Amino acid sequence: MGAREQKKAGLWARIKPKPANPSRKNISVALQLMAIMLESGVGMTDVFHAVRTQMDDPVFESALEDIEYKVTRQGWKLSQAFAQYPDIFPAYCVLFIQAGEATGDMASRMRRAGTLMERNDHLMRQVKSAMTAPLLTVAVASIILYCCVKFVMPRFIEMYAGMNVQLPQITQIVIQVVNVCNHPLFLISLVTTIVIVKSYWTEIQERIFARALQVPLFERWIGIVLGAQFCDILGSLVKEGVSLVKAVQMISHTAPFRTHREYLKKFHAALLEEGDFAESIANVPYFPSMLTTVATVGQEVGNLDTLLGSMSNMLEQEVDMTIRSIVTLLEPIMICGLGIITAFFFVGLFLPVYGMLADIGG
Repeated sequence: MGAREQKKAGLWARIKPKPANPSRKNISVALQLMAIMLESGVGMTDVFHAVRTQMDDPVFESALEDIEYKVTRQGWKLSQAFAQYPDIFPAYCVLFIQAGEATGDMASRMRRAGTLMERNDHLMRQVKSAMTAPLLTVAVASIILYCCVKFVMPRFIEMYAGMNVQLPQITQIVIQVVNVCNHPLFLISLVTTIVIVKSYWTEIQERIFARALQVPLFERWIGIVLGAQFCDILGSLVKEGVSLVKAVQMISHTAPFRTHREYLKKFHAALLEEGDFAESIANVPYFPSMLTTVATVGQEVGNLDTLLGSMSNMLEQEVDMTIRSIVTLLEPIMICGLGIITAFFFVGLFLPVYGMLADIGG
């Protein structure tokens, strides 16, 4: 294959639709269902068969079928089979299963993994739902505005062209913008831009995240959301007997966003070198300062897992307040922005009409 063919194949691999991963809620339900059946003494083969029949997701069903084959036919450990599907089962889920295999209490560890996954899914859905309403408002308003630019404004432009009148500067700018939007190349450029954004969406998200950390207000919001998730997972793992260093290392490899993972890796390296959790966590500068205080107290009293759990609950409450703050701030900003753009188009378009009416009245 030549260089050109390889380039085309790489581009197609980026833009072609990929099967969606199962939802975290479905995975959580499956894990808790498996835990219930294991507690009831159901065999592993029957457990997998029952769960597969309940899941209406081809990707998840295929993964479960492969895991069942490896566990029941090839003698793999369940944790090893789960580890083959990192996009479905996060690393902390695999660690819980490993703990269950070591202690013989697989069902409770599996239930705990499902509960933790459900809590994290709920947190992420809160953030996404908060962004849905403003983005939907902007999308609908943009479509309406484009329809006006496409079908209504050109009629006024034709009318002005036939009148041979001196147009205000703002009207001339609006006419140029409308002509650009109605040019055939505009839609082609728009579709091309959407394809490029889709192809590099992961990298774009990473850049947005890195830039957001440079804005104090956004940095605080991000720290609260990610801090709540960090405390929940870390506290659960430590409570299940996973060493603090191992738990931090696992989280640093599975956390969202490359920048966040790099900060957590610095945290892990400092923890390995110094052994002081409270000092090491300072390597993640956007985590809330109260997290350092809790870590210090937890180390002193030897009850870090309980305090992390309490801290997670506190941060989750603050996440709710943060989400409300984001919606309260973001929606008016978007509406104001759309209002300014709409006013620019319509003032520029109708200003000559008022001038003509004034001349007639005079």
